[in-house]
Amino acid sequence: MRFVFLSTQDNYITGLRAAAAAITREHAVDLTVGVYLASDLADPVRRERIAADVAAADFVLGAMLFGEAYIRPLEAMLARATCPIAILMSNPSLAKFTRLGKFNLGGKDKDDSHGGMMDSFKPKHGHSEMSRQLTLVKSLTKILKFLPGRFRDLHSFIVLHLFWVHNSPENLQRMLCTIAERYVPGMKGKLPVEDPFLYPDVALWHPDAPAPFPDLRSYEKWQKKRRLKLDKGVVGLLTLRVIALCDNVAHLTALIRALEARGIEARLAYTATLDNRPAMDAFFTPADGGRQTAASKGATAVGGRSCRHHFWLLAGWRHGAEQARGGAHRA
Repeated sequence: MRFVFLSTQDNYITGLRAAAAAITREHAVDLTVGVYLASDLADPVRRERIAADVAAADFVLGAMLFGEAYIRPLEAMLARATCPIAILMSNPSLAKFTRLGKFNLGGKDKDDSHGGMMDSFKPKHGHSEMSRQLTLVKSLTKILKFLPGRFRDLHSFIVLHLFWVHNSPENLQRMLCTIAERYVPGMKGKLPVEDPFLYPDVALWHPDAPAPFPDLRSYEKWQKKRRLKLDKGVVGLLTLRVIALCDNVAHLTALIRALEARGIEARLAYTATLDNRPAMDAFFTPADGGRQTAASKGATAVGGRSCRHHFWLLAGWRHGAEQARGGAHRA
């Protein structure tokens, strides 16, 4: 069996391939994945390869697909696909191709006994669409899990969102198992089906820690147990949850190790969205006398697309922290 994934997020490539290999190895099933980026559609040769893979796939999942440049090519590919399709947090023109069993976002169900709930998942235009769908996901998952029949497909659609945004290696394996068990003929009962493990929306992450820290107090308690001499200051780092949770974190690990080798505490925080203000408020406050310096690559990492002033607030705070210490340690 072969599953095809389409996304704009390149950090899923390694994780999905590793998850498929682990399932094949541990459960003696033949599972392969094709993982493609939306940018691949710009190349005619790659575009033809993707079209052929989609046409022959046992399952297709797309996520975070918004760009106008690739909507039309993907519409044509998805229209020809015969397998189950799940399009998550994407342009409404693509999301309408979602069909999982009796759950269909592209048209009216013949049996409309749960039409109101289904309609809430039909794609709507607007910048807040992704947040709206994730809010629905969080509120309905626990209820739908225990409902029989047609609601099982709606539950599948919801948990696929959760697996995708909580993309740890374990969750990616669980996602592939769920897809196979529910939507590949002959696979029912052959693979374990488990709920996604949910991680905090805002947390501190360290490569040596067993799990992310949802609050500063638990992180500081863990740091004390390490007994490292980190007395040269604190450097704050910001990233996204989808980056911190996946296996492709060698660059983050190397940066943290390099700072700690110099006696600097590297405090890396993640958030679930591009707006990192919640992380700034939770983990980077001037209460400790200006010991902290937050490192960011740009305004969108702090305040979101429309909040550029927060970058300047951060830059000013960093300058104040440097003066308080008599010199800064830069990331």
